[in-house]
Amino acid sequence: MKKRATIKDVARAAGVSVVTVSRVANTPELVQSETRERVRAVMREMGYSANIAARAMRTRTTRSIGFLTPDLASPINAAVAQAAEQALAAAGYAMLLTGSDHTVEREIAALDVLRTRSVDGLMLYLSSEEDIGLQQVITQMEIPVVLLDRALPVKADLVWSDHAGPMSEAVRYLHSLGHQNIALIQYDFEVRPDLERRRSFHEAVAFLGTGFRARAGSRARLDAGGEFPAGLDRG
Repeated sequence: MKKRATIKDVARAAGVSVVTVSRVANTPELVQSETRERVRAVMREMGYSANIAARAMRTRTTRSIGFLTPDLASPINAAVAQAAEQALAAAGYAMLLTGSDHTVEREIAALDVLRTRSVDGLMLYLSSEEDIGLQQVITQMEIPVVLLDRALPVKADLVWSDHAGPMSEAVRYLHSLGHQNIALIQYDFEVRPDLERRRSFHEAVAFLGTGFRARAGSRARLDAGGEFPAGLDRG
């Protein structure tokens, strides 16, 4: 059986110190790119991998970030996840991606799994901004959190998109074309993007006056099979 390569073997083959190999494995941003790539090439050639468990015990970090999204198939969510993974990889971090299928129960279960993996931080798209249990789980993890387009009463950094402005512009544009009867159809989720779009839609309709008729509040709800049949609510 072939002997497993050690950190000393990698250092000798790459012509660097053991400290440099350790830095490439643990804090690659501290190593010059040419040296870093040479060491990584030797690691791959020799089949060397750092002992993650031992490193985690020593440094109290795993250099991994959890990314939770309600819909893995969503083009927008997938694009954000891909960009995050690329940025994290460049910084020497791995990203653990998981989905919840728009259910709080699965989000709590996913967070429990990420806790057991001792991730260093979280990036979260959540299906609920109101669930107390979900908020408690996030707070109890006591690690850095980035909330993606959500507003929750937890300590976190926020990345928000503008949903109100584009919705208002869309309504006004349709009105400028002479359309007098429009409807807003969206997912029936009580989260920031949907709430902001709905609020902006109503405000734009009110601004345009009584001569403009709108079917405000039309929504698509998840059915028992997890699909999105269009359901019209003309409230």
